[in-house]
Formats: sequence, structure tokens, C-alpha cells
Amino acid sequence: MGETSVIIEISMDQPAHNLHEPSDEEIALSAYRLWLQEGCPHGRDREHWLKARNQLIEDKAVEEKTRKAKTSRSSSP
Repeated sequence: MGETSVIIEISMDQPAHNLHEPSDEEIALSAYRLWLQEGCPHGRDREHWLKARNQLIEDKAVEEKTRKAKTSRSSSP
């Protein structure tokens, strides 16, 4: 079988550790919830999108850190 190459592109405006970008669907749902929580203001869609995206990235980083901590504790004697 032939080799498969994978190229990962990292944008300079994103943290290097963020290789797990949330899906558009995840961001849209989170942004919609923010919009509702803030009383459905007009003209702040980009702000809500970016805020939702950043929060999802942070949440995933915390989950990954927690998972790694649990794994390392369970493998320690």
C-alpha cells in the first residue's frame, strides 16, 4: 500500500496547540445561545461567532488537559 501524507495548516492568529477546530455547526449553536442570552441584539453576529469559537476552543483544551491528567494518574504506580 502507498503512503498517505497529511498536511496540517496552522494559522498564525490561532494558538499552535489548537489543532481541533470546532465545527461550524458547533460554533453556530453556541453563537446562537450567546445571542439569545444577550437579548437577541442586532449587528453583533461576528462578535458572537468569535466569542463562541474561542469558548469552544478553550473548552476542548480543558477537556484534553483533564483527559491527559486522568490518563497519567491511572498509569502511575
